[in-house]
Amino acid sequence: MNRRSKLGVLPVLLALGMLAAGIGAAHAQAKEKVVTVGQTIDISSLNPYGDINTITFAMWKHIMEPLILFDFDKKEYYGVLAESWTRQGTDYVFKIRKGVKFHDGTELTARDVKFSLDTAMKGIQAVILKNVIKSVDVVDDQTVKVTTPAPFGNLLARLKHIVIVSQKAYEKYGADITSHPIGTGPFEFVEWKKGSHFVVARARNYWGTPAKLDKVIWRPIPEDAARVTALEAGQIDVATAIPPHDLARLDKKDSVRVEKIRALRQLIVGLSPRAEPFRNVQVRKAVNHAVDVDYIIKNVLDGMAVRAIGPSGPQQLGYDPNLKAYAYNPQKAKELLAQAGYPNGFDVVFNTSVGRYVKDREFTQVLVDQLAKVGIRAKLAIEEHSVHWSGVTKGKFGMFLTGAFNEEDPELFLALYYETGVTPRIGISDPKFDELLRAMRTSATDAERDRYLRQINAYVHDDMVPILTLWHPIDLYGVNERLQWKPNPNEEMYFHRAELK
Repeated sequence: MNRRSKLGVLPVLLALGMLAAGIGAAHAQAKEKVVTVGQTIDISSLNPYGDINTITFAMWKHIMEPLILFDFDKKEYYGVLAESWTRQGTDYVFKIRKGVKFHDGTELTARDVKFSLDTAMKGIQAVILKNVIKSVDVVDDQTVKVTTPAPFGNLLARLKHIVIVSQKAYEKYGADITSHPIGTGPFEFVEWKKGSHFVVARARNYWGTPAKLDKVIWRPIPEDAARVTALEAGQIDVATAIPPHDLARLDKKDSVRVEKIRALRQLIVGLSPRAEPFRNVQVRKAVNHAVDVDYIIKNVLDGMAVRAIGPSGPQQLGYDPNLKAYAYNPQKAKELLAQAGYPNGFDVVFNTSVGRYVKDREFTQVLVDQLAKVGIRAKLAIEEHSVHWSGVTKGKFGMFLTGAFNEEDPELFLALYYETGVTPRIGISDPKFDELLRAMRTSATDAERDRYLRQINAYVHDDMVPILTLWHPIDLYGVNERLQWKPNPNEEMYFHRAELK
């Protein structure tokens, strides 16, 4: 075995050793019903308002619950802590479930809801509620009124991300509250050891249907080979982001199955008009013509993706199957660059992380090679995902890889990436786009919202061109056959309804 081969095996052996020596594998405790999940990244924070990361959202929601969630099978919102709600003009009135208690025994009231929403509007999650909520008022112990500045038809899609916490617990623990995550969820917090594991246990007095699992353990295993090997060895019960080349082998194993689901998320490369040379729309169009997306899907991802065209995907409002993708045309790309004043191309830094998305190391290199053929000399700047993500949200990059539009309703991501002044991620400002988005939000029906979203999608795709649009992944989850569980298309994994055979 040569030196390179030994180094390649080392991460796998280390990961398996950690799994075996840590808090225990899924099979280690025969009496307890324990499920262990191996995923690409760790939870980012115990502060429930401290990030807007999809994977972290889902982990929080095992402990703390929002007012509502979305049912992907029924394609409708349903109440969690909100028993019901009504909307009239700019007012949403939520009726809070009676008899719900936090894990510390205190009772949930409308005051906790107001406190939670007000707290969320002061931190990182303020971008979810920015320009959306005018006021939150307690009507009585079980009723809270949320008022928007103008009629806003997409509020539920935003509120599903805001978990409700105990005001009394926050007052008790103060700045130390992040070490004591207390919610109303089907699981209670046990432990988080950064880089090693995050553990929850079944809540003792949950208000709803009790979870059928005693414990869920999440482990960050960024190396693909280590994650797959741990699954095959029975060390974990769920492995996320299975590489496509492992699919055939796993399909032959009796102890493992692979769950496939088309993701709402789309992979994109941001092309910020803040930075030269991307101020020129011709350059941004040239980038789209320079990349052979279909080649990458076929040859790097083994067909496990669907090409994205515009912000909305086939499972979302606003999707238009008649919208045309940018054709792979290197000659056209060169002509556009020349028209923009770059006949000899240009040098640019391409910021990315590896290990967050399937085959990201491989496909980003192919992107760089394809861009080089038209004179765009992109230099990869690779950082650990949490560092990269922080840079994306703070608008530090001119050209960057990220995943976006991971919602049943694309409105939130349209705001986060393209609306004037909401976030610095792309750093674009377009009055026509802003006007269309405002009109869509005030629409009374889904049909009307869909009509506006089609206009928005076409305008973003054909005229604004703020990104290189790549694909919607087909997410592959390796699952131990003993676990009855299905993934969601938005990457949020929930285990309160899962059970072991």
